[in-house]
Amino acid sequence: MTSAGEVDAFLDQFRLCIEFGAKVHFRQTPKNIQGLLKLNMTQSQAIDRVCRLTRLDYCGGPETDRDEDGKEVWFFGCVESGTEVYIKLRLDPSRPFDKPVIRSFHPAEYPLCFHLKGGAK
Repeated sequence: MTSAGEVDAFLDQFRLCIEFGAKVHFRQTPKNIQGLLKLNMTQSQAIDRVCRLTRLDYCGGPETDRDEDGKEVWFFGCVESGTEVYIKLRLDPSRPFDKPVIRSFHPAEYPLCFHLKGGAK
């Protein structure tokens, strides 16, 4: 199981990429675009929200990305405007400070499980 420290390290690295000027790649899938419309959010607002994620928002990962070999995805969730939001993030392990990717940001299709809520360390 992934520890709270590992989740913190991933989120810190993701935020550092953005703080040091890396351009966030926000995947332009129909589900993500419709999700932003439903949530009444812009991409910039979604990126800001991702930067405020904490270990308590952790839902899973790292797991191998089904779409790109050798890369890992992490899963998080949050509540925006009363709607639970599913978030999938990726960093390229071969270039960890180069290209943060938001693969998913849309209303959750199923209830999310937050593995570190309730005092987990």
